[in-house]
Amino acid sequence: MANFGPGSDDIGWGAWLVIALYLLSTLAFGFVAFIRGRRNSTETARAAKSRGGDGDGDPGVLQQHFLAGRGLGRVLLTMSQLASAFSGFTLVGIPAEAYRRGFFALRWMPVIVFVVFVAVIVSPRIVLLTRKRGYLSPSDFFADRYRSFVLHKLVSLTFLVSLSIFTVAQFSA
Repeated sequence: MANFGPGSDDIGWGAWLVIALYLLSTLAFGFVAFIRGRRNSTETARAAKSRGGDGDGDPGVLQQHFLAGRGLGRVLLTMSQLASAFSGFTLVGIPAEAYRRGFFALRWMPVIVFVVFVAVIVSPRIVLLTRKRGYLSPSDFFADRYRSFVLHKLVSLTFLVSLSIFTVAQFSA
């Protein structure tokens, strides 16, 4: 018989309700985005056909999947960038470190300044280049800038290794 009292591993019905609402809202947003994407894709195909094109109008599977067809607004892109920069480590790890080690946690302040600098100064310029040259990833930028296939693969591998470490750290936390 399951024990759901104090000291058990159950998180409670309130937490399960929040998780269920989150999953349902995620599915709802995804469905709305899917319907809007199909409508936009159909309109793009009609416009291409009217211009004498083949009517395909598809900007590419990778672009559609990873960049949402380049149709996200500034607010959503900003929210995504902030969610990436200020993830669980920033919300949980740094306060816990500050509690354990005191002022030593202040070493993260320059990181925050750097993130804001990149978001305000560098990102708008890279967005312009991305739209002009059709980059799909940061490695595309480096490959185009330095005209090097090897650098493209090296940057991709570097991102893959760091992403793998971050993912493993999330599972072990």
